[in-house]
This record gives sequence, structure tokens and C-alpha cells, in this order.
Amino acid sequence: MIRDAMTCDRRGCLAVYVEPADLPDDADAFERAAWAAGWSRTGTGHRCPACTQARPGRHPVYERGECPRCMGRTYDAPTGAYCLYCGHATPHSDEWD
Repeated sequence: MIRDAMTCDRRGCLAVYVEPADLPDDADAFERAAWAAGWSRTGTGHRCPACTQARPGRHPVYERGECPRCMGRTYDAPTGAYCLYCGHATPHSDEWD
């Protein structure tokens, strides 16, 4: 299966958004999903959620990992996996120990 992808255009940022496998076959579904995940469009390209949410403690994605929104590195906590870059939380599955 071939899926669309979007990269962050901020210098030094390694963020990538990959089209979720369960999206409908509609022409705008990928962009709607990206915007819902926190991505934005700038005059020169796209920005990931970490670069869009310019808050203290947030910076470009420097390490790749498992975050579904920016592919940034995550850390495990008892309640889920948290992205070090965009702050997205993914709850653990029932099998997580």
C-alpha cells in the first residue's frame, strides 16, 4: 500500500506525517487528517505540530520515534506514550505491561 506523507519545512526538523491506513479514498482526506493532527500550512510549506506550537519546551523534531503525529521520539509513562516534541499522548494498548 502506498501512502502519502508530509514533512516539516522548518530548518533542522525531521518531522514526518504519514497518511493513516484507515483514511477514505477522498482527495482531501489526507490534508484534513494532517490539519486535525496539528500540522499547518505556511507561505513556504508545512509545519509539524511541534514547530507550529511554538511554546517553551517545544522545538523541532531532532530524533525519530513512534509518535503518530510527527514521528518524534516518545517516552513511556504509566498512562501512555508521550511525544517529547509535540506532546501528543497515545494510550497504551491492553497488552502493554
